[in-house]
Order: sequence, then structure tokens, then C-alpha cells
Amino acid sequence: MLFIILFSCIAIWLLTELIFWISHRRPLTETEIKKLMKKRRDKYIKVHFTLRETNSYPDKDFKSKLRPSGRLYASDIDCESFPSYVSNLLKGKKHEWVVLACLKDNKVKCFYANKGNDNQSVSFNVDIYELVNFCVTNGYQTVMRFHNHPNSDPQHYTHFLASEQDRRSAEYLSNTTLSAGINWLDYVCERGHVLEFARKFSEEYYPAECSFKYISEENSMKKDYYKLQRELGIFR
Repeated sequence: MLFIILFSCIAIWLLTELIFWISHRRPLTETEIKKLMKKRRDKYIKVHFTLRETNSYPDKDFKSKLRPSGRLYASDIDCESFPSYVSNLLKGKKHEWVVLACLKDNKVKCFYANKGNDNQSVSFNVDIYELVNFCVTNGYQTVMRFHNHPNSDPQHYTHFLASEQDRRSAEYLSNTTLSAGINWLDYVCERGHVLEFARKFSEEYYPAECSFKYISEENSMKKDYYKLQRELGIFR
């Protein structure tokens, strides 16, 4: 009986695949391309903008020489590794610091860091509109903001949470960057750990392989018809 059920399931699956293969050996329509763009975009965000404990460590000499008044630093770090990198960069700091990372696709191409005036609060020493113009001019699509919460008594207290002020700030700043089509992600760090507490992605954000042009070029080749149809999915 079990064999018959198993055989029937396999037969139904093969028949479904055959029908799909026969009926979908054609290029995607414009509407289907746009659906696939969104599907690829969502997958790209899930893969590249998911927090992972990657144990990425900064150079100790570089960490000690961070300029308190603020400075822009060149970078070429994958965005998956950068939260770990920054959390270790700010680990042990007794004052609050803020780091702003500018990304192109899934690479942090540069970041700005400055120290706060005390160990209670911090803001970055650049105007948000200057930051937006800088990103637009250089083709940066995403900004990631990090700030640390120093903790002098970690055995009894945790500061590994975003404050209400952090959340209000994230809301205001993300609305400003989104108006220029720039994504915003916000993180808080404590003792080498990092927590994402806010994120907003622009509807205009499409990495290269998710773009209409890129998929259209794939769609122009007959050998890719079935692959693209299969990627879009049987159940749409």
C-alpha cells in the first residue's frame, strides 16, 4: 500500500513537471519579468542583509586610531560580515560611537565614524542631507548605521536594546534616505554583539542581477526560457 502511494506521488510530480515544461518553454512576459525582479530582490535582501555571527575582526592598530572627531574610511567588506566587524570595532569603547556604512550592492565601500561627547548619547557629525547627496553622487544604495551602548555593569544590566530615542531617530533618518531611494538599516552594539532594530528598503532598490535589464537579457536566449520560468515558479 505504501509503495502504491509513493509511486502515485512520484507519478503526479513527474506529470506536473512535464506539463510545466511543455507549457512554459517561452520567454517571460513583461509582467512576469517584473514579478521575477521582485522575487530575486526579496531573496537578495534575505541572503545579504541577514545578521550573522561571522566573527570579523578589525585590525587592533586601526581600532586604536579611530578619530574621535570623525573621519571617512575606505572599505571593501561584505555587508554580511560588516555588523560583526563594527561590533568588534566598538567593543570595549567607554563612550558611545556611531558608524555610518555606505554600500554598493553587497559591499561596504566606505564608512564614517565619530565619538560622542559622553557615554550617554551620540549622533553623527555630518548632516543627513549631505550624507544623502554623498550616496547619490557615488552610487551608494544603502546606509547602515551602528552605535554602541557602553555597559559598566554587564553582570547586572544589559544595554543590548534600542532606546525609544534610537527608534525615533531611525524613523526620521530612514524616511529622509528613502526619499532619495536609499535603504536604511540600524543597529545597536554591546560588548561585541550586534542587534538590528530597524530597516527600510526603497521600492526602487534592485541590485544588478535583479534589474529589468539583466533579466531581459537572460530572457532573450531560448536556452534560458525554462530556467527563468522555473525560477518564477509553478505556483505564482
